[in-house]
Amino acid sequence: MLLRFKWKNCDLCDSDGYWLEATEKEAVDHIFPLLNDDTITASKELARGSKVIAATMGYPEHHFCFLISNDITFIQPFKAGYPVHQLWNGYSPFEEMNPTETIQLSEIKNA
Repeated sequence: MLLRFKWKNCDLCDSDGYWLEATEKEAVDHIFPLLNDDTITASKELARGSKVIAATMGYPEHHFCFLISNDITFIQPFKAGYPVHQLWNGYSPFEEMNPTETIQLSEIKNA
C-alpha cells in the first residue's frame, strides 16, 4: 500500500487525512475487513474505473484508493485521480508526499 498525499485538517474526516493506494489484494486483506458491504462494492466499482488513471499516475497496480483519517476511524473509497483532479481548479487541499510504502494501517498514525 502506498501513502501518496496528505490533507491537513481534512474537511471530510475531521482530522488529517491520507490518500492510500492499494492493490486489490492489499485492499481485500487490510481495508475491506474495516468496511461494510456497500462500501466494499463501491470501492470495487471505483477501482474498476480507476485502472487507467492509476497507470497515468505511475502505479497501475494500485487502483484501489481511499481517503483515510490518521486515526483510521474514517475510510472512504475514491477514484484514483481525486487528489489531482481538475475539480479542485488548482486548489487541491492535498499535499504530495514522497510515496511511502506501508504494511499496516497503524503506520498512518505516524506518517
